[in-house]
Amino acid sequence: MADGELPACLPDRPMLRFVRAPSVVDHALHALVALAAAPVGESLKIREVCAPQGLSRKFVAAALNDLRRAEVVGSRRGSHGGYWLARPADQITVADVFEAVDVRTPTEAPGFDGTVDVWTRAERDVRAAFSAVTIADLLAR
Repeated sequence: MADGELPACLPDRPMLRFVRAPSVVDHALHALVALAAAPVGESLKIREVCAPQGLSRKFVAAALNDLRRAEVVGSRRGSHGGYWLARPADQITVADVFEAVDVRTPTEAPGFDGTVDVWTRAERDVRAAFSAVTIADLLAR
C-alpha cells in the first residue's frame, strides 16, 4: 500500500450477531487509519479524513475530539491545522479507541449465577482481542 493510500472497504461484509461497535468507534478507527496512512509529519483536516470513505464529518469530529482528550491524536487549529497521530500507529490499539470514544456506561453482567461467568469471560476475551490489534495492523490489511 502506497503512502497516503487507504485500504479499500470490504465489498462483502459478514453479518455480526455477537459483536457490535458503536458508530463512533467505527468512525474513530477509520479516522485513525487515515491519519496513519498520511506521510510522517503531515496533518490532515477533517474533510481529508472523511472524504475517501464518505464518513460523517460530525461523527469524525466528535471522535477526533475524544481521541485528542485521550492523547491518541494531536491537533492544531487554523488554516495550517489538522490532526495527526500522537504516538506511533503500532502503539494504538482498538481497545484504546474504545476507551477513548465509547461513552456507554459499563453495565453489570446480566443473567443468573450460571451465566455471569460466561458474560465475564466474553468481555475479557473481546478486550484481549481488541488489545491485540493496532492501528498499524488495520492499515496493513
